[in-house]
Amino acid sequence: MLIYLIPIFIILPLLLMAIMIFLPTFIGKRIPPAFTKEKTQVFNIKREELYNLLINYENYPAWLKYISIVHLEKLDNNKLKIMQTYSNRRTYQELIEVRRIENSEISMVKMENEFTALWTYILEDSENNRTRLTIKETMYVYHPYLRFMLKYVLIDENGKNDFFRKLRSFISKNKQ
Repeated sequence: MLIYLIPIFIILPLLLMAIMIFLPTFIGKRIPPAFTKEKTQVFNIKREELYNLLINYENYPAWLKYISIVHLEKLDNNKLKIMQTYSNRRTYQELIEVRRIENSEISMVKMENEFTALWTYILEDSENNRTRLTIKETMYVYHPYLRFMLKYVLIDENGKNDFFRKLRSFISKNKQ
């Protein structure tokens, strides 16, 4: 009896592994390579003040504790290169600020081998001198498996929520 169960214990994990690889790739091939996610919150700060806080990239380590160093570099095409070093993981990322509309919008792009991501901060007036901030994340993912994973599994809602939480905390500490 035990001899008959051994192939099941070998075949079943291999079958599950194949499904975990091929099914997301199959589905990923059928969804468009570009998709957008967004999240919005309202902050107790005037739009101009929030805009100035968001474009002050070198000050990000003061309120985003997972970033330790930010260097800026002006590029030839009047774009701004933002180089961020993360403190805990000792990783590094480069973003290019591609668009800035005074007091209402900031867009940055990150290009990797597997995907291109465009983050846009959209600022709108809300009631009582408050500001509605929307983080709009548009991704273009080249590989179907990664496309499926980034759209449906590795959803970055925690990253946006953490960004909002740290921003709100920094604003409230500086208002006092």
